[in-house]
Amino acid sequence: MKKFLSRVHSAYDAPAPADARETRSIFKPRMRRPNFLASVVVNTIRALALIVLILMLAGAGAVVGIARAYVDTAPSLDLTLIDDQAQTSFIYDAQGNLITDYKGTEDRVMVSISQMPMRLRNAFVAVEDARFYTHNGIDVKRIIGAFVKNFVSGSQQGGSTITQQLIKNTILSSEQSYKRKIQEAYLAMQLETQYSKEQILESYLNTIYLGENYYGVYTAARGYFGKELYQLSLRECAMLAGLCTNPYCNYYTRTSETTDYAAITNTRTDYALRMMYENQFITYEEYVAALEPSTATVLRQSPDAGSTYNYIYYVEYAVNDVVQTLLKLNNLENTSYNRNLMENELRTGGYHVYLCLDTEIQKTVEDTLYNYQSYPSLRDPADKIYRARNADGTYDEILQPQAAAVVLDYRTGELKAIVGGRTQPTRRKTLNRASDMNMPVGSSIKPISVYAPAIEISKLGGSAVVYNMPLPIKEYLDSNRRPTWPKNYGGSSYRGPETLRTALVKSDNTAAAYALMNYVGTQNSANILRALGVSDKHINETPFGLALGSSGISPVEMAVAFGVLGNGGVYQSPITFLGIADSSGNVIYDAHANQTSYQVFSPATAYLTVDMMKEAVSSGTGTKAKISGQTVAGKTGTVNMTGGGNRDIWMACYNSEISCAFWMGFDEPDQKHKLQGWVSGGDNTAAMARNYFK
Repeated sequence: MKKFLSRVHSAYDAPAPADARETRSIFKPRMRRPNFLASVVVNTIRALALIVLILMLAGAGAVVGIARAYVDTAPSLDLTLIDDQAQTSFIYDAQGNLITDYKGTEDRVMVSISQMPMRLRNAFVAVEDARFYTHNGIDVKRIIGAFVKNFVSGSQQGGSTITQQLIKNTILSSEQSYKRKIQEAYLAMQLETQYSKEQILESYLNTIYLGENYYGVYTAARGYFGKELYQLSLRECAMLAGLCTNPYCNYYTRTSETTDYAAITNTRTDYALRMMYENQFITYEEYVAALEPSTATVLRQSPDAGSTYNYIYYVEYAVNDVVQTLLKLNNLENTSYNRNLMENELRTGGYHVYLCLDTEIQKTVEDTLYNYQSYPSLRDPADKIYRARNADGTYDEILQPQAAAVVLDYRTGELKAIVGGRTQPTRRKTLNRASDMNMPVGSSIKPISVYAPAIEISKLGGSAVVYNMPLPIKEYLDSNRRPTWPKNYGGSSYRGPETLRTALVKSDNTAAAYALMNYVGTQNSANILRALGVSDKHINETPFGLALGSSGISPVEMAVAFGVLGNGGVYQSPITFLGIADSSGNVIYDAHANQTSYQVFSPATAYLTVDMMKEAVSSGTGTKAKISGQTVAGKTGTVNMTGGGNRDIWMACYNSEISCAFWMGFDEPDQKHKLQGWVSGGDNTAAMARNYFK
């Protein structure tokens, strides 16, 4: 034991190795007490650094977690939302000439990228996303650059790529939030895996908002410059690309000629050109040449400013027919809500509607009504202006009497012209008197409600005898409810027995009433009117309504009903449009293929009735419609009012191809307003018809 302890002590007392001596020199004993304040500061800094590090790690984790939550709650990449954008529809005449576009709040026409000139595509890429062809949907360099610039300048410069903007415009919204930005980036990267760069750029240039109600480059080029895309100059391409930064105000080209926006627009256009040059999309020579503002043409006024459609009465009536057809195609009930829904579908579905409208006939009818110089006098001159109250509480002052006219090709059932007033409308969706008003038709109803039915049902000829005599008819009751008889127009004498032909030519009321009650019957007459296309609610199923014309029938219905006689007794449902094609040009509805057709009168009945109406024009009540060298057939109508005076006057007539209906009268539905006592259908409306046929 002693030896062991001796060896231990010897070891401790022995000189230390060199490396041990060096170690002891490093760790020297503290010679004085440490500074308390310095220790506190150092330890505090260490603690704060640790806390900051922990917070940064926690924050990063929270950011990642929030970002992950935003991604998980992002909407699915629904490509139909990108492809199915609202598109402007177009309406054409019977010859295929464009009449008007028909659009909603977004005026858009989708075109393929092959129709977009390369300089136009390059202008948008240079301004909006220079690295568009190389990134995967997001541009990290641009995002960092935008972040730094926003931090330094306090601005809100965006870092979105074209792909991200397309996602925002079609799937997401313009909400300014990190959530939208993260979801936008996520969906943009997804889209890049499913669409090619050309498809993305095509969709972007078709959906981008470019001021006013122009969406997409096609409508903007036509709206601002009146040009097709291929006609745009380099500067015009750059101007459109410059618009996309702020189309609402700063770069609004429409006002550029009269405000300080001209300088802003030109500056922005010059910037777009510079970006095209710096990104090597154009040469220096092209860049310098395009800096000249005169190389762009800016419209001075919106083509839609204060305008209405051409042929507005016809177009709006046809649009209503198209809406009704879309209801049927979509199996929807005819309600106000569904009609509005289908009208919006027509405005936004990119349809192509081909009307039956013959613009030459329409112009002739418009000229006839708008420039007619012999509108009848009024019994009370104070009735000359009718004040119609609008929904907003304002009033329109409407000249009286008014007029309407319709022209039908009875061989095809195609409506060729519709004019619903004596003046050109100044706004859309005004009253169309040709279709929306049902006025008493007077004696013009007799051929279709009395004489043709009598020939058809009772097998009468033109020489059949009817009685023009004051014979009591039980259905005609006086104020004491005793049977009485109708009076002839103007107090003309009773000629006694006369032929069916004479009764029609002279328009004798008593003879018509006799023929109705003895050879037709009110129920048969009403049923025939229904078969001729007259609405049931427009038929006054009484002897007075059927023989003397108190039934309120629209000019459209009158032209169609008379057209049946011209067409050999065959009814064809009237059509205003030939067909509808979708945005891709596929026909979705053929009007003639869906047209109703059936025999109402025999050809012999139709021929005889028309022949008698020829005589009514050549030597009867309609002589003012007679034209030398032409064969015109027709029937006049005059509506007498209680206490004297006439209110509505008519002329329904034919030639070898078309049937027409002309009306004059008052807008206000009461009996106070009257024309002068001598005014009749044989005067003014017959003369108006003659002006048209000339």
